[in-house]
Amino acid sequence: MLSIGPRADGTIPDYQIEMLKKLGTWMKVNKEALYGSTPAPFSKGGADTWKAGTIRFTEKGEYLYAIDLTKPFVGGVIPGIKLSRGSTISMLGCTEKLKWHQDGNNVVFDKIPDTLPCDYAWVFKIKLTDVIN
Repeated sequence: MLSIGPRADGTIPDYQIEMLKKLGTWMKVNKEALYGSTPAPFSKGGADTWKAGTIRFTEKGEYLYAIDLTKPFVGGVIPGIKLSRGSTISMLGCTEKLKWHQDGNNVVFDKIPDTLPCDYAWVFKIKLTDVIN
């Protein structure tokens, strides 16, 4: 799936090694959203995949992970999710909780970390107290 393969002499091309290193760096920060998780069920009360755009969702235990393929920004939205009070959002690789508010069926970020923990595919960890239907 990664299209990594050795040459006839058994060596791996430098550009493929570089891509594996970048993947390893990303996984050090974000593996929690993948290992042991399952695709989030998008049923009544859950996220609406048709509105998710560049965001992909996984879940594990009481957490929903929103993997955003575009660089996050203040005012950015996780569409189609309505969280109850007490739910918290953080970004994997950062220690601070993010400030957000609910706008209809969308979560809107009021603050994101000044320094992002990786260069692509940023992961928001959402601790669910409940999802409002």
